[in-house]
Amino acid sequence: QRTRLKIQLTTYVDQVFPEIQYFFKSGLHQHAVYALLKEAPSPKEIASMHMTHLANLLKVNSHGHFTKEQAKELRVLAQKSVGANDSAISIQITQTIQQIELLDSQLEKIEAEMTDIMKFNDSVIMTIPGIGYINGGMILGEIGDIHRFSNPNKLLAFAGLDPSVYQSG
Repeated sequence: QRTRLKIQLTTYVDQVFPEIQYFFKSGLHQHAVYALLKEAPSPKEIASMHMTHLANLLKVNSHGHFTKEQAKELRVLAQKSVGANDSAISIQITQTIQQIELLDSQLEKIEAEMTDIMKFNDSVIMTIPGIGYINGGMILGEIGDIHRFSNPNKLLAFAGLDPSVYQSG
């Protein structure tokens, strides 16, 4: 669902401000872009923002990555934009960003809970090199109780990773 929303957001932004993708070379899906588009979802609104406010918005939300000069460049880009001036799409942009941020927040909470559960359970799965709390939790979610496998080969066979085991049906 999150991926679908990100694709939809890209489509909306391409319609109203296609030039923005060339300014934000790391992509649209970053905190500074979301903060900007929630406040000013159209090039017309970005172009009319006070320069100090625009520069501070970008600087704060990018942890100092953007300068006042870059904010000026963005404002000029917004002034010259060939995008559609469509307030309905601007509303869609802000709402889509809010939905993405809600899903991100929920995902963070779920991952924190998974980490807590995995730390509490202290599963043997965590002894596998490269397996973190999230991956370990996902594996245990798939296989269920790891103790139902009497040895590691049976677990590998269950996962389909043991080429010497041939089972049908």
